Amino acid sequence: MAVQNMIKNNLDYALPRIQLLPFLENKSRFKPILDKILSYFRDYNSTSSKCIKRKFNKKEATHILGVSFAAFHKRLKAGILYHDQLSVSDRTNFPASILEEWLINEKKNINGTYTYHRPPPQADESNDYFTIPEIMEILNINNRNARLFLKIPDTPTTKKYLNHYTQYCLSKEFVNSFHKKYIFLSPLAEHLDVSHLTLRAKLSSLNIEPIYINKLYPAYYARKDIKHLDNSMIENIVTYKNNSGRKKAGIVDKRKKDAYISLSEAAKLLGISPSQTAQLIQHKWLNVENLEIRPYRIPRRSIDNLIQQKNDPSFVDIDVVLKALNCSSNQLQKNWIMTGYLKLRHIGYWQSFSKTEFNHVLEIHKEFFTASEANNYLGMHRTHITNLVRRGLIKPHFYGNHNYSIRLFKKEDVKKLLREGYGVQTPSEKS
Repeated sequence: MAVQNMIKNNLDYALPRIQLLPFLENKSRFKPILDKILSYFRDYNSTSSKCIKRKFNKKEATHILGVSFAAFHKRLKAGILYHDQLSVSDRTNFPASILEEWLINEKKNINGTYTYHRPPPQADESNDYFTIPEIMEILNINNRNARLFLKIPDTPTTKKYLNHYTQYCLSKEFVNSFHKKYIFLSPLAEHLDVSHLTLRAKLSSLNIEPIYINKLYPAYYARKDIKHLDNSMIENIVTYKNNSGRKKAGIVDKRKKDAYISLSEAAKLLGISPSQTAQLIQHKWLNVENLEIRPYRIPRRSIDNLIQQKNDPSFVDIDVVLKALNCSSNQLQKNWIMTGYLKLRHIGYWQSFSKTEFNHVLEIHKEFFTASEANNYLGMHRTHITNLVRRGLIKPHFYGNHNYSIRLFKKEDVKKLLREGYGVQTPSEKS
């Protein structure tokens, strides 16, 4: 009776099973006493008002919940035991507050029997796709240029399971077709037996330009435009515009005054206020001739470099991403940034994401709802889809990384639930 009174006096801080953890860890020895004490609190159904802040490891959690280690692990992996505040990295340390919620609200899911289905093994698609080393070999380019090539907006870069790894790749059909139509600057210089350092400028003097003028990407040319060229034609070009290297002694830029612009002019070019532009200078996004001298003299090249970074076509502005995914900034952070699918790029005041990563997220978004989107589609409260998972009516799919993951639900599965009456059809769904 004294033990029961002690537990009762501490119910504000922890449920009985948490208080009895030292005895539950030696259950075989204390079973008669435990059964007697726990039967006294069988009908107690309230979480602690001042719940202790301690976390319990996986083994301790199994004793508190009264479930085997294997069953607990499977329930976590299948999403049968789930909590919004529990990320993947927390699946080895469980706060007392989460364990209490499970003990009170998840009795069926803790003690119920389930049939677990292993996910089907990923199919290796090496027969249809080339990896980066293979692309390098076929197109005769180095690793850096191969990776930059995959970032070009028109390149259909994708991620596939190849040779036991998920990696960036291109379809064999695209690479072979590309190789027939185009050639990169380095292999072209090798073919013509000329220096690649001046070849681009010499070709430009013949009005032959690369497919992408942007120097962020490796230069490549249409084979039909260069098929008539040979070594002597290139070597005989002695007059051409070359912006690389040092200027010859004695050459003075007649537009030297135009090499610098004022703070207000820079602000207009960037579409922000002069005070914001000054902040960019302080944080070294823009360089000035001398930080101590006012007014600032900003090199035009510094502005051009910032604008080029800001407007890089291989990145998508955050506002475009938010609109396409129809989500708030918080949802974007939780669903796509923390999971590792999108990496936020900061250029001064501007935020953007890789177009390749964004396209990959759009592909996932075409097929899946997030939990919030599924609840909205069904016209129900925020825990509705979780309840349907517990009842085995819909299967969650975990997407993310080793630190954090989210549950996604196939749109077809959610629509099927709506048709079966597990939701409220809204006017938008009717149309």
